[in-house]
Amino acid sequence: MATFPDPHLAPLVARTGDRGARRVVWAGGLLLTAINLFYIAIFSRPVPIGDDFLVVAPMTGAVGLLRWCWEQYNYHRFPLAKLIFFCCLKLSHWDFRVPMVLSALLLGACGIGLAEAARHLRGKMRYTDLFFPLIFSHGGHAVNLLLAFNLNLVLPAFCITLTLFFVSQMRDPSRPAPVWQLAVCLVCLGMMGGFGLPFLLSFGCWFIYLGIRSAKLRGLSLISGFCVLGALALQFVTYKPPTDVPAIQSPTDSIRTGLEVLSTCFGTAAKKGWILTHGLTGALSLCLVVATAAVALRALGRDSTERPRVAGFLIFLAGLVGLMLGIGWSRAGFGPWYGFQARYTSLATPLLACMYLVAARYLPDRFKARTSLVLFIFAIGLYVAHIPPGIHFGHGEALMLDNFTNDVRAGVPREVLLERYTDQFLVKRAELNKDFQNLRAAGLEPFREIKD
Repeated sequence: MATFPDPHLAPLVARTGDRGARRVVWAGGLLLTAINLFYIAIFSRPVPIGDDFLVVAPMTGAVGLLRWCWEQYNYHRFPLAKLIFFCCLKLSHWDFRVPMVLSALLLGACGIGLAEAARHLRGKMRYTDLFFPLIFSHGGHAVNLLLAFNLNLVLPAFCITLTLFFVSQMRDPSRPAPVWQLAVCLVCLGMMGGFGLPFLLSFGCWFIYLGIRSAKLRGLSLISGFCVLGALALQFVTYKPPTDVPAIQSPTDSIRTGLEVLSTCFGTAAKKGWILTHGLTGALSLCLVVATAAVALRALGRDSTERPRVAGFLIFLAGLVGLMLGIGWSRAGFGPWYGFQARYTSLATPLLACMYLVAARYLPDRFKARTSLVLFIFAIGLYVAHIPPGIHFGHGEALMLDNFTNDVRAGVPREVLLERYTDQFLVKRAELNKDFQNLRAAGLEPFREIKD
């Protein structure tokens, strides 16, 4: 039978019984973050690549900043994330490594923050809570660390993780703090693209339900609900469906792609596992969702004070599944395996975190420590397995950008550069040609040395 620590005694127990574990988890989390910063220092270059070139227009003044922030990109409108990205570059004099550093710090904060959430849930921290820094710091996140524009994926992943953190703090339904904190987090998430839409819809409706049911928090809950749903509605103002996305062949393709995305909670190794096991990786990730929901549901009827938190965990899982199915629906037209894009790893990782928190809180006492240990060992394996591919990806990116810089400084003509690097820069030739000219006119290194 599971027992829940008294919320008033938990801080005292934590202060007296987990100092060693807390120091180890914090030291481990900071060390893993420092390793990622060192990784960026070695393999990153202050040169844009891929979607990084989208910032050239506001950088050179060709488009106004506010207009650029509000512009739709694919299915998304993410003004807050774009503004943060632009400010990072502007304040650093257009050093594209600064957003990468911010991405590493945000992922590190996710790991340490959720370890503190586990401490709050069980009343003390355990050494196995290093699980969280490990899953948010492994090499499967390398693409989001070395591509500056992918800060726009790390930011919503951070807000999704922060949503999970605030959900884990919800116990007393009469306390206003978790409600408004969660609402602010969700409104920010709504300003960071379509990734937050399932969370905004589910939590917004829940806030309104709480407002109807709870006399003490009626005003705050209703205001929070309408603000969150308002942020959701903003995504559809002047919305236009993308015209360059391949059509979906069948609903099963969307489900398959959604499962592929969900599987990226295991990192970039998920694709290989899917192929070797004929799709069992997707089934395993779905089983994790079902098992986590079942453990949370089991606690619903045993402690009425836990109902807000259990409901929050269940709504969070529903939002996460909705996110994966939404990506599956929008990307299934690109064909099999597209859901295994490495950039989705940071968005899917909160599934593992939610599973750990629910297990730490609601499993029977005799299983809690064992389950935490098993998940911790799994996280170590995940981290070790992603060291080689992470280094391989970083080395490849650095080599390509170094070759480009050397060619520019050697006086290689612009047309030859376009011939050699269009595919590697992941931009259409005509657009890349225009960006080269704009960056040269702006005097940005190494583009100002490009010869005609």
